[in-house]
This record gives sequence, C-alpha cells and structure tokens, in this order.
Amino acid sequence: MERDLCQQVADARPFVLADRAVWGNGTGARVLSALGPLDDSRQHLLTAGEGIKSIDAWRGVVEWMQDAGMRRHDVLVIVGGGSLTDLGGFAAATYLRGVPYINVPTTILSQADAAIGGKTAINSPAAKNALGAFHHPVGVVTDVTLLETLERRDVSAGLAECIKVSAAQRSGALFAYLTEHAELLLAKDGPSLMDVIGAAVEEKLRLLADDPFETDLARVLNFGHSVGHALESADQYRNWRHGEAVAIGMATAARTSALLGISDRETCRAFLRLLTRYGLPLSVPDALIDAVVEHLDGIRRVRGGKLRYVLPRTVGELVVLDEVDTEVLVRAMRERAAA
Repeated sequence: MERDLCQQVADARPFVLADRAVWGNGTGARVLSALGPLDDSRQHLLTAGEGIKSIDAWRGVVEWMQDAGMRRHDVLVIVGGGSLTDLGGFAAATYLRGVPYINVPTTILSQADAAIGGKTAINSPAAKNALGAFHHPVGVVTDVTLLETLERRDVSAGLAECIKVSAAQRSGALFAYLTEHAELLLAKDGPSLMDVIGAAVEEKLRLLADDPFETDLARVLNFGHSVGHALESADQYRNWRHGEAVAIGMATAARTSALLGISDRETCRAFLRLLTRYGLPLSVPDALIDAVVEHLDGIRRVRGGKLRYVLPRTVGELVVLDEVDTEVLVRAMRERAAA
C-alpha cells in the first residue's frame, strides 16, 4: 500500500480524513510512512458509521479543510470504509467546487464497491444518499491486508456487495467462486479476498463503462438496493450494516422474481443459499414493513412514479421492471424460508 499511495499522491500536498478506529490500529502509521510527516492540522479523524453521512458531519469536514488551508490542487486522502469514502468524496466534490481525492478503502464493502465509481453522498432524514455528486477519485489504493482486523459481521456485510455484483456477471464465475470459497473468504484469506474483490471491481467497472454518471436509472447494479435503502431509512441507519440491508433486498428480489414467474424457484433458492452461507439476513422485520413500503413510495416519487426494480432471471442475468405490485413485494419481504 505504502508505495502505491506515495505514487498516487505524487507532488500534491496531502490532507488526511480517516476513521479514528482504523487510524489507530496501525493503518495510520502505514499511511504516514507513505505520505511523510503531517502536522495535526492536516489530519481529521472521525468515528465512522452510516450515521456519519450527515449534513453536520459534511459541514465539519469542509470547515476543517478550509481552516487547515487546503487549496484546490492539494489532495484529500480518505482512509476508511464506505461511509467515510461517501462523506469524504462529497466533501471533496463540494469544497472549492471540487478538489482531488484518493480513497484508501479499509473494508471489503468499500474496496469492492463504495470506493469505486465516483458516487459520493450523504443522507437526509428522508432518504439515503439524498445529497450527493458524481466526483471520481484520482486514485484508489486497495490492500487486502487492511482487512485483517475486520469483525466477522463486517466481512459478511462486505461480501454481500460482491454477491450483488456476481449476480450480473454473465459467466457466473464470481457467483461460483463465492459459493465454493465461502469458508476461506469468511476467514479473511488474503488470496481469496484479492480474487473476489478484483473480480467484483472489474465487473462493476464493466457495468459502469457506458453510463458512468447514471443517466439511466434502470441499472442492474441497483440489485437489492431499492428495498435495502428503504430498510436503512426506515430503521434510521441504526441496526443494519449496509451490506446486510442489501442482502435482505436481494433475497426479497429473488422471492419477488419467483412469485412473478420471472425466475424459477431454483434460481431463488440459489441466491438464498448463498446469502445464508455468509450469515446474512434474508427478511424485513415485520415491525418495519410498513415503513419500508412508505420509503419505497418515496423512491417512486423521486423517480417519476416508477420504482425500477431489479430482479434476477437467472444467475448472471438481471432484469429491470418499471414497477412491482406492493402486495407482491410485501409478501416477498415477509417470507421467512431460507431456501
């Protein structure tokens, strides 16, 4: 990591935005060995988590950038998981009308998904990622050794995003790899993680190539995210990791697809088995279903009355429907059978 980060920063003056816990576990020392000594004014540490994607946190970051004297051609180095790269990327997009930034992702979710693609955002009380911008990083420095301290729950949640991407890969190779190497991946085996994260990034970039600024909202990369985002908003970002919410969204979509006859039951079972193998949740809690439906209605309003719901036809083929009947969605959310 150190050499790659040094090369990415080059002659720019770096400012570091980092997750406090990550910075203190040895990662901070590695970053500083690449960047050289930085006085405290050019380091800003935050306690990360989905709740950090707020207007108040964004304001704090841009005020720090301004107070520390960051200039337009300096570079922001963001060290942390997906919530921090989302927040930091949005701060970089809006400060001085856009400054360069480099992501050093430290979770599987951020290495495989969140730090890639240039989508930056914070949440509003009404919706996840309601305020954001497309602002691509000038570099992403990925090192699987940074994942060694992750808790099992965060490993599973991060791999949910890899499962999401595998559902769109026509060859089915990534889905098969995730199926066959679950024990190694959950044990944070470095070579296995490199294989999966590399394949997920390659597939995501392929899917983004024709539409990097998401002018077409009917995107297969939103698989699991309609219900997943609605669940996170309904729960006020308290109890679910993002990957767990997406897993519930994928399970709901797989069941919906089978209920509508778009896929067969075996395709549905294949997704549910894989999600179960990684210890991921599969159903929306009964107490939150009404709130999830309300937030889905909010998504419809934002999208001109269309939900644009992504469903699996088979492993490797996803389809997008403009709309799905709410009663069908609720039935799929309520189902508790694992496979």
